[in-house]
Amino acid sequence: MPNPRLAALSAALALLATQAQALVVNINSYNATWASVNGTPTTVSLAAGTYVISYLDSGGQYNGWDNATSNRGTASAAAAIGGCDATGANCRYGWTERFGYYINGNTAAAVVFNGPAGFTGGASAATYATAGQAFDAYKAALGFDTFTLTSASTVTFYTPDTFSNDNWGGVSLSVAVIPEPASMAALGVGLLGAAVARRRRKRVR
Repeated sequence: MPNPRLAALSAALALLATQAQALVVNINSYNATWASVNGTPTTVSLAAGTYVISYLDSGGQYNGWDNATSNRGTASAAAAIGGCDATGANCRYGWTERFGYYINGNTAAAVVFNGPAGFTGGASAATYATAGQAFDAYKAALGFDTFTLTSASTVTFYTPDTFSNDNWGGVSLSVAVIPEPASMAALGVGLLGAAVARRRRKRVR
């Protein structure tokens, strides 16, 4: 006879594992075309649902991008840092985690995240002396953002900049679907069943 405690626990763990899976989106800020304003965009196809975006702590390809790299594409390439304040922030040239996205090719409705300035497409992006400073500041400012797709759609992520062929690095994001209420209810039932079975086992002992 199947063990109800193990069955409930297995169901709960399986659901948790499914929900924990998130799409990793790597956005390259570089584009060889001088007049390119979007780096090299990354487009993904997503099903209908509500999605949450956050910066990726690990497992991504990038940890920030510099908007004025010297000798880009050569062995002597180096990030250009300049005009920073005493804390290494508010640089004229430096590291950023700025990104934007639009849905189904509708660039007119694109939203851009500029760090501490928030989602304000016309604002200048916050820029820092190191990639670590940029990541910490942008991650703290974003937390997470959500968007909803009413039908299957394409979502294009990009790095907004005036010119892209002197950029270096990129942005790595986690994009995960928020479970529907029915899935959350199933998860709750599974965990509750596992907890009850565990308590019963303790009493038998």
